[in-house]
Amino acid sequence: MNKRPLPGSTHSDSELLGEATWTVSELATDFKPRWRHANKIAVALLATPPNALHDGEVRASRWRGAGAPEILCTPESIVPKRGFFTYPEPSADDDTTHWHLNFADPFLFGYGEGSLLAQDELQITEHPCLASVAYAIESGLHGQGGLTRRTQEGGEATPVLIEGAPRRCSLDTTHLYGDLFGGASTNQVQAATKVLNPPTRSNILALAALRPSFGEYTEEQIRELFMIAHAGSSAIVRRSGRATLHTGHWGCGAFGGNKGLVAAIQLLAAGTAGVERVCFWWGHTGLDHSSLEHAIAVAERLNGSTLEDAVGRLTRARYCWGEANENHVPYEPPKCCLLADVQGRPPESDFSGPSLG
Repeated sequence: MNKRPLPGSTHSDSELLGEATWTVSELATDFKPRWRHANKIAVALLATPPNALHDGEVRASRWRGAGAPEILCTPESIVPKRGFFTYPEPSADDDTTHWHLNFADPFLFGYGEGSLLAQDELQITEHPCLASVAYAIESGLHGQGGLTRRTQEGGEATPVLIEGAPRRCSLDTTHLYGDLFGGASTNQVQAATKVLNPPTRSNILALAALRPSFGEYTEEQIRELFMIAHAGSSAIVRRSGRATLHTGHWGCGAFGGNKGLVAAIQLLAAGTAGVERVCFWWGHTGLDHSSLEHAIAVAERLNGSTLEDAVGRLTRARYCWGEANENHVPYEPPKCCLLADVQGRPPESDFSGPSLG
């Protein structure tokens, strides 16, 4: 089980917009998921049969974004991870709370019950109580006016944290990811489903990425992207103190974000907020990890910079938006990337970064 948030975490009332706690039994009984596709129903029948036990509690909280920092820094530890999201058991000497990013829509957990199986939908399928939490929040019965199903409000990020969500199954997505899930047979889906009994527990950070665009990234977009990522990382540090964040190529699938730029900004935002460790799940191929290798180098170059200096340098590098779902193509950083223009530092082609395994 992932470690529960540390006692004594501090925050001000102005930072916490609202929070509520439900028993897992209450969520399963009063706010049942509304699966809208036969294959999601097939998974649910395996993972949450009628006799399933529903122990423990789940807490949801919604947070304001943090203010702009003065100086940027990288996390103490960056751990590249091969593959897509899994939920490993923390080691016995790990005193951090583990959080897993949900690649959220601004409407929290709004699409996980349909035919698609991208990162957000996969997380909901494996943690069906996330759909239940969304309905529980929407009901308003918790009496917390600031706790709503919105991860953005008034142009600002409002990350939502879910603590203690039961993960009831593990789904092998090798042949089922994305649109493939909806067209698969029931037998294929059931064969790919491993029931977790008892379920493990996960802490989820739901955060919508920068809305998609095209052409070169503007200064405003790069600053906004940093502030969104910083808001999410700041929320988990406020809640739990010492934190490990599991993330990946957030906003770089259907949204077409630039993998190298977005990963670099995530690393800097996490480190600046005080996240101790970032575990970055980069995929399975060399094409997938090349962008992370670039991002680590960029983040190291910008460590100690002011926010405005970093934004300016990244803007001048002329990073470009990609195509939607351009997931497995060679990563090509801009020719004028800042790795080549730092006095006394080698250009990117000479960079020898950490081994990604």
